[in-house]
Amino acid sequence: MFVSTKAIKAAARPAPITGRWARGTLWALLTLWALTVTAIVFAPVRVDDNAAGGALDAWLAQAHSNGLPEWINHSSIEQTANMVMFMPGGFALCLLLGWRFWMLYAGFIVSAAIEIIQFFMPERVGDWHDVLTNGTGLALGALAGWAVLTVRSRRLSTRATSSAAA
Repeated sequence: MFVSTKAIKAAARPAPITGRWARGTLWALLTLWALTVTAIVFAPVRVDDNAAGGALDAWLAQAHSNGLPEWINHSSIEQTANMVMFMPGGFALCLLLGWRFWMLYAGFIVSAAIEIIQFFMPERVGDWHDVLTNGTGLALGALAGWAVLTVRSRRLSTRATSSAAA
């Protein structure tokens, strides 16, 4: 029996979330996420250029004197926060659209566009580290979404098989 490559790819790609309520909720959360990220990345000043950023630096100085490793610093926390900030977008996109390979690099392209715009904004600086961390965050979120859809798809096919046998 001949099986086409398209059929193999379709079987390997789990279906997106289909419930009306679930999709509506995911679209609302994705929109809220996108608006929040837009407000953060296009704010006229950096998010940590305020009392909170100073408080973090003071806390880190105290924590370093008490044995916190020096590699945990303001920069590493900011880079981790960038990754975490973009993960929900990749996760929701994957659940809504189903797995697509382009999701792995979409975050890098979007982040590069953000950094180019920030380069021309007064008081902001475009940074290639942000492109890497933001893109990695979106890709990790998409991979987590793929994992959820894969587990869901396997459970649904197991249920269908067991109910058909009964």
